[in-house]
Order: sequence, then structure tokens, then C-alpha cells
Amino acid sequence: MKTPQAQHVLLAGFSGAGKTTVLREIARHLPEKACLDLDLLVTAGFTSVDEIVQKEGWSGFRARELAQLKQVLARPDSFVLALGGGTLEQGWAAIDQSKVLVVHLDCPFEISWQRISGGTERPLVGLGEAALRRVFEERKPLYQRCPLRVDATQSPDEVALAILRLTGLA
Repeated sequence: MKTPQAQHVLLAGFSGAGKTTVLREIARHLPEKACLDLDLLVTAGFTSVDEIVQKEGWSGFRARELAQLKQVLARPDSFVLALGGGTLEQGWAAIDQSKVLVVHLDCPFEISWQRISGGTERPLVGLGEAALRRVFEERKPLYQRCPLRVDATQSPDEVALAILRLTGLA
């Protein structure tokens, strides 16, 4: 059974689930669709999320993120938006689920950790594996609220195609 197409599709998941990578694949399949990355929108004018966190703390970053999310959700055009890993912590209230489909890119912590632990661009990695696992567990209930779920351990193209089918965009 096909899910009715929503005006907006939001990609949610933990850091390293592949939201940005899958978003690029969706954009390749749907070049006419606006495909946006919330982290890139929030960091416009900054070098990275880390720079904002260093200057304004996590609360400053989250405030910027929530404001940007509200601004994007007000757009009249249809789009796919990759959320930040922690966006749902404060962003659920801003999301009108009658106008969006939220898709959880479901990825086990171990795989997420493998994907992100080698990079320096993710400030949460500095907390270490044990602390980041606690963050993952704390966010699990938020991700479980997402009405749609895809296995994010597949290739990015397979995940993108699954999302397109689930949301009726294919």
C-alpha cells in the first residue's frame, strides 16, 4: 500500500545514519525536487556546526536549528529535508505531521559510530563512544515516533529508493 504523498519529506536519524548522503541520492533521482540539508542551512555564514557550538554552545546551535527548521517548514514548495541528528529533540512541536512525512533512517549505533568516528567535523564525536551511545539511546524514543522507517544499513541508493517508494515520490 502506498503512503499518500506529503508536501514535505523529512529525513531523521542519528549522526552517521546517512541522511545527507541519502539526500544527495534522492536529489539525483528527483532533480526537480528541492533537497535541503538543515545542518548546511544552519551553518550558513559559519565554517561548521562545531564553530557555532564553540561560540554559542549547544543551546545556541539548537536555537538556530529550530528557527531554521520553522523557516523551511513554512516554504510553499515541496521539498525533502535532511534533519540534524538531534533536531527532533526540540523540533517535533514545529512539525505539522499533516503536511510532512518523517522518515527514520534506522541505523544501529555500531554502524553509525564506524561512519562518524574517523571524522573531525562532528562535535559529538569528541564525547567518545560510550557517551555518544548514551545520546543515541536517549534519542531512540524520538526516532521511534517517526511514522516511516527504512533500513539505513543498505547502500545510499537503496535507502533513497526505499524512501521514494514509501513516500510516494517514486
